[in-house]
Amino acid sequence: MYTGIIIEQSLADGSILENLNVLNSWVEGDWILYKVDVTEEEIKEIQDNLAEGTWYTHFWKEDKDSMLVIFKEISFHIKYNDKDSWQEAVTYGKGLGIPEDWLDFKVNQDT
Repeated sequence: MYTGIIIEQSLADGSILENLNVLNSWVEGDWILYKVDVTEEEIKEIQDNLAEGTWYTHFWKEDKDSMLVIFKEISFHIKYNDKDSWQEAVTYGKGLGIPEDWLDFKVNQDT
């Protein structure tokens, strides 16, 4: 099981949220965010449902060190405590036009 944050606007079809284990939701600026617990199969469904553009999401295991960073076309397995393992995901995101400071892969974010 993985935990993650999904921005509603990042989804091509927001109804996918109805089938996920949503822990809580909140609004930040113009974004509606959902903290979810999901399986790897559900992560693949979320990836397939990401909208085109510069969207990504990330998920972590309870120990917080094992993470999946998910873009529309590719995913990366990284170690939260090993910033060197982030490099490919950060480089890919920057190539899409995502500012580097947005590629911070925070864990345990709550309202």
